[in-house]
Amino acid sequence: MTNRRSPRSAIPRGGGLAVALTVASSFASATALAGEVADDAQRVETVWSGTSQRVLHLAPLFMIADEVRPIPLSPLALTSWDSQCTTIGVLGAPTMDFSLEMRGDDVGAGKSVVRDVVGARSVAGALTLVRCGEARSELDGLVIHMKSPQGALEVLVARGAQPAPSLDALFPERAAGPSIPLIDRAPPPVVAPRSARVADAEQGILQNGGKIAGKQDLTSDRTGQGSVRLRLAEGCHRLVVAAESRGPSGPVPVDVDCDLFVGTAREPAKRDRSFASDGVVATCVAAPTDVLLRWTGAPGGAATTVLQGFWPIPTGIPAAWPARARAGLTDAAVRRHVPLPEGGLVWEAGGVTARTSIPVPVTAGECYVVGVGAYGGEVRAIRLTVQHGAAIATDSGQAASDGAAVSFCAQTHQMMRVEVNAIGSQVEWLAGLWRVGRIPLGLEESK
Repeated sequence: MTNRRSPRSAIPRGGGLAVALTVASSFASATALAGEVADDAQRVETVWSGTSQRVLHLAPLFMIADEVRPIPLSPLALTSWDSQCTTIGVLGAPTMDFSLEMRGDDVGAGKSVVRDVVGARSVAGALTLVRCGEARSELDGLVIHMKSPQGALEVLVARGAQPAPSLDALFPERAAGPSIPLIDRAPPPVVAPRSARVADAEQGILQNGGKIAGKQDLTSDRTGQGSVRLRLAEGCHRLVVAAESRGPSGPVPVDVDCDLFVGTAREPAKRDRSFASDGVVATCVAAPTDVLLRWTGAPGGAATTVLQGFWPIPTGIPAAWPARARAGLTDAAVRRHVPLPEGGLVWEAGGVTARTSIPVPVTAGECYVVGVGAYGGEVRAIRLTVQHGAAIATDSGQAASDGAAVSFCAQTHQMMRVEVNAIGSQVEWLAGLWRVGRIPLGLEESK
């Protein structure tokens, strides 16, 4: 059974000289808040038009958590031969969190790959950034980084002899007065010995149905960096880098970050920039793959363990499915802690970009796994919802993940409804339903 719809895509207009991004809060009433956002954007446009040489109002954008998208600026916004100013304003719901960042072309192992522009972190949903004269060239490579779960953005573009009025002046109701500056990190804590942390990581892999595929004891260099080449089998992998946290004078703080490079690629396919003692990256591959794992942040010369957890592609996923779809579904099952299907495929379907809803028959007392894996296109997110009677199970998806999965037990013979929302460009996906067990009728499924 295959359900297909024509892909739908929205291509935002781009370019400009000064940018105002309006972000709508996802948990307020969408319709009412969208109206407020549009009104605020119009207010900014009207005021800026009176002080700037030119103002552009670009089409709305939509971003999800941790998404980074470049802001296209015209050459006039970046020229440094005159004294005019480029003002960048970001206006959103007071609960939204986002930033403007500079991203250079250099690739490094440390956090310095991103150069934060001073004052580019939103406060109470508002942000103003100004560059004039020669400093305007600094805006080349500007990106918006979404830190909230999701948000709608409207873009206003202006240029003038003077900076445009700040958003604080236009929206004084947002001014909360002096506050403690936002910080992105706290000092890393002193942690347990490496052996204990490695044992905990092993236990977590085994409890989640994985296997220990390898463990290497290495030594970080004097700067706290290191690397190792690995060959990953078809399936899903969790790589943990744990460095010794005790120096000659006692315990020391540790914050290890990782980059995972596939083949000879210069850009990492996965990276860990969390503020945690151990570096962890997870990836799924559709075929045996050579990778390079790099880390930084360990104490200089510290003993370091690289632990490799492995989840093979479940035998229940049809071998005829494209390898990417099989890997994406395995990734979702591991991430969601649902049973890995080893057999019993009772239904399958396919679809493309957009929202697809399909009725599926089920048997009372049977427990099932529903999973979806993408095999084509550029995926931003895949969201899976299963409704059976009054019960609803959902996997909201993970940014850029190729899969989603949920498990449930049927209490009646009532038809189940499966909804797949594939977000991205030219996405193609396959979905399946597997029996994974039975329950006595009348018992509620524990959550």
